Amino acid sequence: MPTDDPISSEILERLLSSGPADGPCLDADAVAALAEGRLCGDRRTAAMRHVASCADCRSWVADTAESLDDGRVVVRRWRPAMAAAAAAALVAALGWWAVRASAPASPREMVVAAADRMRDGHADVFGEFRPLTNAELAEPGPDAERGGMTLVTPAMSFIEGRPVFAWQPVAAATGYAVSARDEDGAVLFELESSEPRLAYPQALPPIASGTRFVWKVTARGPMGEVRGSRAARRLGDEEAVRYRRGLELLRADAPGRDGAILAAHWAIRFGLLAEAREAIGEPLTGASELERSTADYVARRIGAK
Repeated sequence: MPTDDPISSEILERLLSSGPADGPCLDADAVAALAEGRLCGDRRTAAMRHVASCADCRSWVADTAESLDDGRVVVRRWRPAMAAAAAAALVAALGWWAVRASAPASPREMVVAAADRMRDGHADVFGEFRPLTNAELAEPGPDAERGGMTLVTPAMSFIEGRPVFAWQPVAAATGYAVSARDEDGAVLFELESSEPRLAYPQALPPIASGTRFVWKVTARGPMGEVRGSRAARRLGDEEAVRYRRGLELLRADAPGRDGAILAAHWAIRFGLLAEAREAIGEPLTGASELERSTADYVARRIGAK
């Protein structure tokens, strides 16, 4: 093993000088998933912390990673220490993860890595999907207030054909007139509401998939009228299927907060702000900067901030 490679030398030094093992030993499924790069989120972090401190599991993972190139079937062989060649195989397969066991990757690195794995494993679903960059998250976006009122949802895109329309209440308003017209100017509905929300009536046909429209609200009260408007679109059928399939895969393969952040970014790429808000929730004390900036991005565009 060459000694003039600073990355390899540092990794080997950390691996071969580990203390007591962190957590239970890995089973065969976890070893295979780790060697092949299929573990995500908290599961991957826990596995890497253990591998960095357990010589037996390091050896097993290294042997498995080494066997990926020649098709060998690896059985578990317990050894007191890992040979240099096996260490090199682990380094090649797992990169910086081993040396970062005591200093985990940043939330953005974790989310980006999870997105990479999802694209590699499910290219038909995730295609060219990438989490939003810091620059994208910092963009102010369109003003949610149009005409003196803030219309909240639906905002940008939605899935179901009977959405719930909601807007910020207007002081002293005694009622609201709600209407929508499609791109051709055809009236989709004209309804009344006494509250700052309106559930799309079951008596009306659902809004067709792929329909783009502008919905408007007029608040009436003793001080006169206040109006607001907002554009929205129902996803097409294929888009909705792809979004739902991706969300299922994310929930299964990317659990924990990193998975929640990734699910929010997945929803944002479809314009599904309500779903993004549900995925990210309200950041708690100690939340990462990525989590907070994602929640802020969604709130700004919905009009809740």
